[in-house]
Amino acid sequence: DKIVRIQGYMLKKQKNYILFSDEPNGSIGYYDLPVSGKGIDTVKPKIKYILQGRFVLGGLSASNKNPYHLQLLVAPKITAVK
Repeated sequence: DKIVRIQGYMLKKQKNYILFSDEPNGSIGYYDLPVSGKGIDTVKPKIKYILQGRFVLGGLSASNKNPYHLQLLVAPKITAVK
């Protein structure tokens, strides 16, 4: 339940969340972070973003079975375009 700031890439969009990673591509694994909240619909693949939000245990049932997720407090910000 801490406020964190992370950077990385969207791997996959789901209905109400995205899966986020420190790598721009690859297979989805348990350690990829589900992210929900304002602005996830604007996130595009292969573009590096900075995300700021509350790191939460529970409350979201993600396809990769990660029990944690990031609930965004502000909209994602682009850091670099490939």
